[in-house]
Amino acid sequence: MHSIKRATRRHAWRTDTEEEERNYNPFSCLGSNSEESVDEESQDNRARAVTKDEYESPHTPISPQNSFKSTLELFQHGPFIETRQLPTTSDLCTTRVVEEAAARALVEQASELHRREHLRMHLGSIMARVAELESTKSGTVHPPMLEPRLPCLINETKLSALLDNGARNNFVSLAFARRQGLEVKPSPNATVTLPNGIVPAVTGAVEIALDVLGGRRHLVQFQVLTKGVTDIILGQSFIAMTKAFSTYRHRIIHTIRDASSSVLRRVCYLDGPVQQVGGYLNGNYVEAVPDTGSQVTLISSAYARSQGHKVSTEQRDQINLQFADGSTTRTSGLVRDMEWSFAGQHPVAHQVDAYVLDDLVCDVLLSYDLLYRSDAFGTHEEALFSDYDYGVDRELERNEGHPVGTTLNCVQIAPNSPNAETAEQVWTNRKLLAWRSLSSAKLGAQALPVIDQSAFLAPFYAECKAW
Repeated sequence: MHSIKRATRRHAWRTDTEEEERNYNPFSCLGSNSEESVDEESQDNRARAVTKDEYESPHTPISPQNSFKSTLELFQHGPFIETRQLPTTSDLCTTRVVEEAAARALVEQASELHRREHLRMHLGSIMARVAELESTKSGTVHPPMLEPRLPCLINETKLSALLDNGARNNFVSLAFARRQGLEVKPSPNATVTLPNGIVPAVTGAVEIALDVLGGRRHLVQFQVLTKGVTDIILGQSFIAMTKAFSTYRHRIIHTIRDASSSVLRRVCYLDGPVQQVGGYLNGNYVEAVPDTGSQVTLISSAYARSQGHKVSTEQRDQINLQFADGSTTRTSGLVRDMEWSFAGQHPVAHQVDAYVLDDLVCDVLLSYDLLYRSDAFGTHEEALFSDYDYGVDRELERNEGHPVGTTLNCVQIAPNSPNAETAEQVWTNRKLLAWRSLSSAKLGAQALPVIDQSAFLAPFYAECKAW
């Protein structure tokens, strides 16, 4: 009797199971609207995605103790997990994961470097286009305002020094010297000249060990400005000796200032011109001053009149300038749509607008924006010449030059630096000293009668030729 009852129960179980399997609609979990869709109870039991709280609650394991009659009931009642809800776990192949992560990091780093280089190469063009769009809206030209800066370290203090080849020497502000606790030595004969010919106050001189971040250490002499718009200016003496625009090309960073009409345009030209560039302005040859510390291109009023340029003197075409010592002045007008091309075998014309400064000490001063967009220090290097490089020979050939202050600063490698001076650097320093003597002699010769000046300068010219 007991065996018959057990058989009956087994048969009943099989009957119930077979009935459920026959009535099961495999597409019920998709919510089909067909005639064969399941009833309301089956809809409630269909597969569903669960929340995080439901997933974290204990799940019923598959075991003989479960009350499920069949695997079908397990799938009808058990929660389903979406792929994105699965918890992340570490791969057992840790070595491969690390290698793949390192490879991805290298690829991302290379992509970032490529992006930065692409941006650096085209930053000038991008800013020029932005300025063009802004001028289209307002009707007023607002040129881009870029500043090249070199990250460096002074007394464990990180800063970005302005690279200005329009400054003959290197300069720091008195406030910066005091903050750094630097010993300022008096230099009563030190004088410098601003773009408009005015002589600012110079407190003295100081010698600083300067470390270029990622580069080498330099022992640099600075003149101390009583007032300064920036902490530190590395002038042409440093740029020429270190070849900063080529050696540290990829370390230079650029700051961009607002180009609205209310912002002062900086012109940090100091005691130049040291470096000049030959080129053609509207087809006429001129030796201009490339000033990486200037945010606008300037032209003297005298030169503009002599060349017959049309000068707009409207209020909107006049701007305020700020010089390196913080003093300000206002331009008298603007010459639009001129064409500048560097002297060379393959000249390329660059459109430029130049503001007119009445007392500008040179004919034309080129802004850093133009120099950067045209890659002047790379593509047009042959058009540049400087008192600090082999241009000394060119200066001697022309038998004329520009007065040089008696406090010319030289740059040399620090004695305790691991990179000692090479023979070429020693030769260059000696040549610079000879050129300083000649420049000082030229200043002294101005007090002599013209007939006696050649004889007075002859020994100094001979010394320069000897080097």
